[in-house]
Amino acid sequence: MSGEIKSPGGEPGLQSSRGSFDYILTQRQISEQVASSEQYVLGGILLNPELVEKAINKLNHSNFNDNRNGLIFMAVEELHRKGDAVDEFTVFEYLRQRQLVEKVPVAYFGVLKDAFVSEANFDSHLDRVRQAADARKELELFERIKQARANGTDSDTIEKYCNQLKKLWEGVNGKGSDLEIIEPSGIVPTEPKWTLETLVPEGYPTTCYSDGGIGKSFLATYWAILAAMGGQMFLGLKFPQEPVNVLFLDWELEINEFTRRALKISKGLDIPGIPSNLKYINPGKNLTELLNDLPRLIS
Repeated sequence: MSGEIKSPGGEPGLQSSRGSFDYILTQRQISEQVASSEQYVLGGILLNPELVEKAINKLNHSNFNDNRNGLIFMAVEELHRKGDAVDEFTVFEYLRQRQLVEKVPVAYFGVLKDAFVSEANFDSHLDRVRQAADARKELELFERIKQARANGTDSDTIEKYCNQLKKLWEGVNGKGSDLEIIEPSGIVPTEPKWTLETLVPEGYPTTCYSDGGIGKSFLATYWAILAAMGGQMFLGLKFPQEPVNVLFLDWELEINEFTRRALKISKGLDIPGIPSNLKYINPGKNLTELLNDLPRLIS
C-alpha cells in the first residue's frame, strides 16, 4: 500500500511499492543515491559514443537530478538529433555557445570521465538514473496531493494527481498494481528454510555489504564451494547436508581470476578441486536484463 509518511529524520518522504520491495525515500536520499550513477552514465557517453543511442532510448535530460548533468545530457540529445559527433569537445562547445559554461565548468568533464569504469555496468546505472527520476516524480505528486487536500482543492484536481501517480506506477511495474489485503491472524507461519543456517534464507536475496577490499568476493566464493560440497559449516552455521547446485554470477571478475581464487579455497578445504556442481557466468549485462535467461540457465 502506498501513502505519505515522514522519514526517520523528519523529512517529507514516501513509502511505495515496486514489485515486492517496500522502501522509504526522501529527496536528499534520492540525490545521494543517484549522483554517482548520473556521472557514470555521462562519463560513459563522453568516452564511448556508441553508448549514446542506448542512453537516449532510456533517458531524457529531465531525468537528471543534478542540473549540470541535465544540461550536458540536453547537449547530447541535441547533438545526436542533428547527427553531430558527441564527445566532451562538442558538448562543451554546445554549452559555450549558449553561455552555460559557468553552470558546467570544463573541469567537471574530467570528473565525469573518471566516474566511468566499465561498459559492463552501464545499463545498471542507466536504470538507476531512471528509477530515481520516477521516485522524484512520486515525491512531487505526493506533495501535490498533500497540498491539495490541505487547501481544500476540488476533488477533480486531487483525482487528476492520483491518476498521474497510478500511471507512473503502472509504467514502473509494467502493469497495474494488484494488491491483496491479508489478515495475519489467519496465517500459520512456517519455519524458513536456509541455504546457510540463520544467515542466508532459501529463496530470498541476501546482501553482503562492506567497504571495498574487505574480501566480499572471496567470501561469496567460499560460501559457493561449501554449499556445493554439502554437509559443511561456516562459523558453526550449517549448510544443507546434501550438495547444492550453485550458479555463480560474477560482475566483478572474469573466469580466470575466479578459478584461481576457487582453487586456493579448495586447496585450503583439502578437496581435490572445484566442485563440478559449481557453475560460473560472467553475464555482461545487468541483472534486470538477465532475469529472462535465468530459468533456462538454471534448468
